[in-house]
Amino acid sequence: MRHVWQHLADPELTVAGIARALSVSERCLQRAFIETGETPVQYIRNQRLDLAAERLAKLQGGSRASVLDTALAVGFSDVSHFSRSFSRRFGCSPGRYRGVAFSMQ
Repeated sequence: MRHVWQHLADPELTVAGIARALSVSERCLQRAFIETGETPVQYIRNQRLDLAAERLAKLQGGSRASVLDTALAVGFSDVSHFSRSFSRRFGCSPGRYRGVAFSMQ
């Protein structure tokens, strides 16, 4: 999990790459994630989405981060995939989430 966090912004972060970096098999890595209730792929995506939600909710330099900038900063290389994944996880688009989070502050 630490390796995932250290490389979260890397769009090339994969289960195979993590397994290689940790010198374990992909199956061994998958078994290690059983206690989280998520597969490694789900864990990576959910960590990225949680980080994106935090970034969207915070002021950055006096203005809100754009959805594209946020998607790229957390490791998504495709903003439409990011938006679909974000909407599934949080029930609204990243832009709408940003507006809701801002109005709650």
